Amino acid sequence: MKPNYTSRSGLFLIELIISIFFFIVASAIVIQLFAKAHFISTNAIEINHALFHTQNISEIFLGNNGDFQNLKTEYAEILAGTNMYNISDNEMVILFDKKWNPTTDNSTAKYMLYVINDNPTDNFSEINIFICNFQQDFFDENFNNISPALSINDKDIIHNQKIVKYIGGINNEP
Repeated sequence: MKPNYTSRSGLFLIELIISIFFFIVASAIVIQLFAKAHFISTNAIEINHALFHTQNISEIFLGNNGDFQNLKTEYAEILAGTNMYNISDNEMVILFDKKWNPTTDNSTAKYMLYVINDNPTDNFSEINIFICNFQQDFFDENFNNISPALSINDKDIIHNQKIVKYIGGINNEP
C-alpha cells in the first residue's frame, strides 16, 4: 500500500493568488485617488491664480474710475517686462507659462488673460475678464485680426468676471 499524502501546497497557492488579486485591486483604487487628488490640486492652483489676476485688474479698473487705458498702463507696469498684446484699443491679452509667470513666448504659454472693454457708455464703463487655457489657434502669428472672445470655449475658461463701474450721472454729475 502506498501512503496517501495530501498536498497543502495547492491550498497555499490559491490563498496567495487571492491575496495578490486583493492587493492589485486596492492599489488600483489608491492610484485613482492620487490621480484625482492631483487633478483637484492643479485645478485649485489655476483658480487661485485666476482670481488673483482678476482681483488685481478689477481693483485697478475701479480705482481709475473705469478708465480702461489707465488699467492697461498700470497693469503693464505691475507685470514689468511683459509684452501685453494690444489687439485693439478696447482689448488686452497677457500670456502666462505653466507656473503663472508672464511670458512672451507662444510655445511656452499655457494660460491667457484676456480683458475687453465692453460697450462703454456715458454713464457706465465695463470690462469682461477671461482667464483661460491658451490655445495656439486663438490668434494668428502677429496676434491680430482674431478676437479671442469669439474662439474661447466654455471648457477652456478657468474664470470669467464682468466688472461694471458707474462713471457719471445725468449731465455728467457724479
